[in-house]
Amino acid sequence: MLDIKTPPEPKRYWRSLNELADKPAFRDWMSREFPTAGSELPETVSRRRWMQLMGASLAFGGMVGCRWETEEFAPFTVRPQNRTPGEKQYFASSWELGGVGRPLTVTSIDGRPIKVDGNKQHPFTGGGTDAFDQASILSLYDPDRSEGLTEAVGKQSLNRSWEEFDAALGSQIAAHEKTKGAGLAILCGASSSLTRHRLQQLVMARFPQATWCQHEPAFDQRAAEGAKLAFDEPVRSQFDFSRAKVIACFDADPMGSHPAAMNMIREWADRRDPDGGKGDVEF
Repeated sequence: MLDIKTPPEPKRYWRSLNELADKPAFRDWMSREFPTAGSELPETVSRRRWMQLMGASLAFGGMVGCRWETEEFAPFTVRPQNRTPGEKQYFASSWELGGVGRPLTVTSIDGRPIKVDGNKQHPFTGGGTDAFDQASILSLYDPDRSEGLTEAVGKQSLNRSWEEFDAALGSQIAAHEKTKGAGLAILCGASSSLTRHRLQQLVMARFPQATWCQHEPAFDQRAAEGAKLAFDEPVRSQFDFSRAKVIACFDADPMGSHPAAMNMIREWADRRDPDGGKGDVEF
């Protein structure tokens, strides 16, 4: 008969055969906090002091690998005229996207451009910018930006000077002049620069058999071909949203990917009437 007043004997679990055997050597091994003689400290050093010394050693070891590279800031030996160190300067500038010029105002401090904004005095954008304009300044500080001239020789890239480039280019020009540019192809991006257009005409007059190719990721080749069919030349269409009442787009994004999107956004926004009046434009 089971006595309910006597609690049952609790079950005992063992984690290894040595614990089951319960030998004196195992008891001595378990009595230590760190089994492999880790708890044996010198007689004159306490455990607390030992941990302090070990922590300081690890901290000093980590600081050795965290040293900053030495940089020297040299002031102007001769300060430029009309320049105050740390004072902002503003410059009117521009850049091209898909052959369309974008007017900008660049903020510079001590000769370093740090910010771009739209040129408020230019009627093309009215001071507006988009993500492409804001990201353009990052190319100045791109660590992968080319710092000089390189020549690909097989699988190697060799650094060259401008004098070597002029000599190599001169020999190529002399060779292509004999054939009037036959077999010569020039690849460049789209541009609306009149200076670039004048230089292109001079090059083609010197090498009439050469091929001049323009490629731009943001350039709509189909629109250029359509304009050539309509006007006998690849002109760029200019949209005037300030006079439009209804804007219908078919497989196009004039306010997103178009190079002149900021101008069209400004014109469309000026015509909008949030209250739905008669002057509102439908998109």
